[in-house]
Amino acid sequence: MLAQLIKKQLLLVIRNRSEFIILLAMPFVLIFILGSALGGLQDNDSSELTIDIAIADHSKEVDAEELTSFLMKEGGMTQEEADQVLSVLLEKNPIAVFQNMISEDQQLNKMINVDQIDSEEVNEVKADDEYSAIIEIPEDFTILFVKNQLLQTAELPQLSILLNEGQSLYSSIINDILEQFQTEYSYYLNLQAEGISFQEVEMASPTIESLSTSGSIDSKSYYTVGMSVMFVLYIASSMGAYAFMEKDIHIYDRIMLSGVSKWLYFISIFISSMILSFVQLSLLYGVTALLYDISWPNFTSYFLITLSLCFAVGGVSTLLSAINYSLNSVAVSNLFSSTIATVFAFLGGSFYPTSQMPDVIGFLGNLTPNGAAMTAYLKALQGFEMSSYANQLYVLLGTGVLLLVATVMIVPERRRQG
Repeated sequence: MLAQLIKKQLLLVIRNRSEFIILLAMPFVLIFILGSALGGLQDNDSSELTIDIAIADHSKEVDAEELTSFLMKEGGMTQEEADQVLSVLLEKNPIAVFQNMISEDQQLNKMINVDQIDSEEVNEVKADDEYSAIIEIPEDFTILFVKNQLLQTAELPQLSILLNEGQSLYSSIINDILEQFQTEYSYYLNLQAEGISFQEVEMASPTIESLSTSGSIDSKSYYTVGMSVMFVLYIASSMGAYAFMEKDIHIYDRIMLSGVSKWLYFISIFISSMILSFVQLSLLYGVTALLYDISWPNFTSYFLITLSLCFAVGGVSTLLSAINYSLNSVAVSNLFSSTIATVFAFLGGSFYPTSQMPDVIGFLGNLTPNGAAMTAYLKALQGFEMSSYANQLYVLLGTGVLLLVATVMIVPERRRQG
């Protein structure tokens, strides 16, 4: 009986050809339009994203001879040892490491320009608002750094970093890079503190030299995911509307009179919604793979994300059906398709990356089925391990379970007369 109910639900949707075609064709149209019109905002193109950083060195010029004498006297080194250690220390100070990291990493080198400015120019540069960040090196920085690292006779000197609040996106990127650099550099210093030689530290910490992210996402891939997770929500509203139509024309009554459990009926809605969602997503990603060469590094990850999203959509479908039955109206399904789905799409980043919006939008978006699925899909496309988007899968599965529980609580015990 369950199989027959599922077949009935699927045929009901397929026979409504106009709506069925819209559900399948509209995502392709929007992917093409958005991908072409907004591609420059999303594609990783160095001509579109250039970050300028200024470094102002207030430190006094290092007197190598003076430092060598200091190391020989305080460290008990020979001149040859002092010269060698000083040479390595000057190469490994944080500013030198940071600049080398930028110049040697191809992705960062294309994206970030680092300019050296004179101390007298700092105030003028701040007023011009040209740079996304200004890094100021305080006086005696090099001398204090050498003493701290070798003899622990001074505190580790601090850098002054001024971020341009008028360039919030670029400042955020710089802040992320500097935070990751600080973490890697602290690891580097801790290894030295354990007595590991400079050469061994350099070999053991290759991440200091490269902060490249995983594979990038182009505009076609981004909007393929964005439109797919948005339009899959419309299946839920359609299934809710069809369920109410069956109640309104008394098909539901005849099913109940035949001895079929109402729970079996709602389970058929849930499974039918999952099947339709899976078919829609599979067709969408299959066609875009041929047209735009969008491929998944790990098909298992794609399958698990898709299945989890379909599970959540099934939960939404049964809940909308239950509410429609309880209120004896299709208004909730109409509200969902006209307003709620669009709000979810905005919060989830279907139209524009949430990383470039306030943090609260990204947080709320990841709590929606489409937003959680989009985050997981994009990470899977970039080649991230499944552990990096496990939380999004939990959100999708948890959403489906919660909505099914809500359905059980909402479905009326007795049939209302329409």
